[in-house]
Amino acid sequence: MPAEIVISTSSTDPTSYIWNLRSGTVLGSFKGNKCDADAIAFVKDRACIWSEKGAISAQNIGALIGYWGFNKSNMAVKMPLLEKISALAVSNSGEWCIGGGMSGTLYVWHMATGELRATFDAHYKQVTAIAFTVDDHAFITVGQDSTIHMWMFSAVLTPTSTGAPPTPRNSLSGHTLPITSLTLSKTLCSSVRIYTTSLDRTCKIWDTTPQNLLTLLYPKPLTCSTVDSTETRLYCGTSTGTIYQSNLCNALPVRTVADAAKYSSEMNSHTACVSGMSLSMDGSLLVSGSEDGKAIVWDTVSRQAIRVFTQHAGPITNVQVLLQAPGLMDANVDSVAPPQFKRYVTDGQQTKQDASSSPPVPPRPSALESLVEQRLTSGLGRLAAKQGEDDELGLLRQKVMQLSRRNGELKEIGEELLKVSCRVVTCEL
Repeated sequence: MPAEIVISTSSTDPTSYIWNLRSGTVLGSFKGNKCDADAIAFVKDRACIWSEKGAISAQNIGALIGYWGFNKSNMAVKMPLLEKISALAVSNSGEWCIGGGMSGTLYVWHMATGELRATFDAHYKQVTAIAFTVDDHAFITVGQDSTIHMWMFSAVLTPTSTGAPPTPRNSLSGHTLPITSLTLSKTLCSSVRIYTTSLDRTCKIWDTTPQNLLTLLYPKPLTCSTVDSTETRLYCGTSTGTIYQSNLCNALPVRTVADAAKYSSEMNSHTACVSGMSLSMDGSLLVSGSEDGKAIVWDTVSRQAIRVFTQHAGPITNVQVLLQAPGLMDANVDSVAPPQFKRYVTDGQQTKQDASSSPPVPPRPSALESLVEQRLTSGLGRLAAKQGEDDELGLLRQKVMQLSRRNGELKEIGEELLKVSCRVVTCEL
């Protein structure tokens, strides 16, 4: 089985590290990457379905997205945009990328062509997280406006006859402060469960009814979360550095839990806000990143810290566990980078007509006809340019004549004023 690796990023340290989950050995890095929480996504490798071929990250220094391949440390593609992106997600197929802006606007790009297929207002404030369902039929967005929206991907890509923006299939509300993280269950769109945390100290679990299945109230504001594949253990990070491991099997029979600590165990080693968490494939290890600059590997059974990663020179914003890609940091491995993302909407749909109803294709002109047409077009262009120059020259001449007449009138007025002033001075003497 391929080794598991961790990618950790920072908001101030320009180096993102790639290191082995089990040993902590640094295997590579991404140079020049500064991103905030949930502003990085990983692109699937279609040639190797269990691994990723690169990372796409929204920079926190401005309206810029960068792409790094796992074969090189340097940025492969730099993509300037119209707005600073605060959240990114790539579909499980690796075909689509969705970015959420600081203004609450969503942008949908086609990864193969870089075309911007759709853009619309989704939230009233900054988008904080985006996630696709396993089958890519829908995606969920959350924002600082404390709302959760579920969008059907086909409806987003299909323009309406009236030109109206797409509307979410479901909208969920219940948090009273900005939502800080979003986690989805590993199930299809029709049965997906949504986990959201907020600064209001609650973690809410929703389904697509939409219905709030469970609300957990914690002692401290929550900043991030993750859940294991069986959805029996929920991990929530707080603004003070404490991580809570909650047993959902005991909590789910109750609709609202006033004190989540009764179903939770604490994991304490961080000294600042926990910014990101990720589980190993078998759920036995948990990686947490914090603003204290440390990434800690925890044993989920004993809840003990077994390794501390301290290479970052600044606060950690994201940690993600992945399977090691073949040819990691091998410059000899070919990796196709995506094209630059367009900044304006492109209609990628082409009208498909039946061959019997399509108009006949005109024959291609001969070389002589092409040459005659080219010379004729060139001559007409020069004639039009000369005519335009003559028209402009005529206008200039009219302007000069008007200015000359005006100058003469001003001279006459000046002479009259001089005569009057002389008479006045003579009378006074």
